[in-house]
Amino acid sequence: AELLISNGSYDLAFHSLQKVDVESPEVDKAQYHSLWGLVFLQKRSFDKAKDHFQLALKLGSENKEIYLYLAEVEFHRGKFIEALSLLNKTDGFVKKKTGFFVVLSSVHNALGNKSKAWDTLLEGEKETPGKVIFIKKKFSFLIENNLYFVAAQLVKEAISEKLPQQ
Repeated sequence: AELLISNGSYDLAFHSLQKVDVESPEVDKAQYHSLWGLVFLQKRSFDKAKDHFQLALKLGSENKEIYLYLAEVEFHRGKFIEALSLLNKTDGFVKKKTGFFVVLSSVHNALGNKSKAWDTLLEGEKETPGKVIFIKKKFSFLIENNLYFVAAQLVKEAISEKLPQQ
């Protein structure tokens, strides 16, 4: 299931996880629930995702990335302060991931901290160069804030440069 998730095959992972005998002594229950959390996050079943991520932590998972996923869940549930608090529980490794910058920027934007949101996108772009997601997020941010001329400039620059890989 982990390999299926890493390849973006969430439906196959869902069916694979359903077949796991969770009572088997070979099953890492914390990892099992982490994987379910990822599947439900992708399916936008945020309450179920939250339950599984919290259970993974309760079962002893030391994967700090779970806090990033929980932050994303809380963001989608409209709990922006909670999302920010969860992002602060991540470690240095997670804080270098593209997803961290994307979620943090989204949280700052939702809280009305426009300059922090923009600065976070710029920092993410610097820390994880070559990610198209930052061009997309910056464009969306500019459009949402009625900065159409700047958004057009961003698109022109992106087209004139060799577009980075996702």
